[in-house]
Amino acid sequence: MSASYAHLAPATLVLGGAATLALTASGEFSTPGAQAASIAGGLALLTFLTFLWWANVRAARYAAWARSRYPAPTPRKGGFLAGAALGLCLAFVLHVGAYVVAKQEIGPEGLQFLGVVWTFTGFIGYAVLPLFVGWVGRLHRATSIPRS
Repeated sequence: MSASYAHLAPATLVLGGAATLALTASGEFSTPGAQAASIAGGLALLTFLTFLWWANVRAARYAAWARSRYPAPTPRKGGFLAGAALGLCLAFVLHVGAYVVAKQEIGPEGLQFLGVVWTFTGFIGYAVLPLFVGWVGRLHRATSIPRS
């Protein structure tokens, strides 16, 4: 039985189309920060779409491996705390980087604007990034195939 990726077609069409629109329309904005925000949004959508494909391919590979075993193995548990710690470090690095960009006025006006916005709203990243990266770490560990 081969893996089907048909259920990712709607996500690919919607997210890929929105990301392409955001990336190609970024040259049309003249307000400071709008061009950089459009590019960042398009890249974020493409990154999320890539993550969805990565998770699906790993899960299909693990399912195929598990079907070939008898008795069926159980997925490995754990991995959330290591991912959450990595997410917390990532949030800290992003916050410090945004502060440096905002304070030293590095780069174009759009990048400085995003730096100021992230400096003031970056505290949200301290909750969201550890949870998301911890979940990704758990997913990675659960779908990993043990080496024999």
